[in-house]
Amino acid sequence: MTYDAACPVCGRVNCRLYLEETEGWMECEYCGTSSQHFPFANKPANRKSEMTKRIQELRKNKGMIQEDLAPALYISIEHLKKLETGKRRPSFELLVFISEYFDVSIDYLLTGKERISRQTKLKLDNVIADLTSLSREMT
Repeated sequence: MTYDAACPVCGRVNCRLYLEETEGWMECEYCGTSSQHFPFANKPANRKSEMTKRIQELRKNKGMIQEDLAPALYISIEHLKKLETGKRRPSFELLVFISEYFDVSIDYLLTGKERISRQTKLKLDNVIADLTSLSREMT
């Protein structure tokens, strides 16, 4: 069983606490702190995160089924099913691969907010410079 609780080191609330028979251990998803015999919260964790919903949504928007996407990401269908149901979290490498495959930022996968890439920012800066130059030529 999994529970949400605050990390004693970084203070974030998204730590995962795992109960194993009479012992329990805590692992923080952010700072990596691990400890045993942690005082557990009483609220079970919501297994399906917003990130897993976004991955599923991206797949569906592309008209793909899990059987299509899993081989494209070089993972098993079972692995993808666990990702989409929140039973498993993607590794950093897989997160990068998913973001590249769907042409979205890792920020979008994690937070739902898209940041402007450096390349896009450079292109916009060049367009602004060109327009400014044209404006000066016309006056």
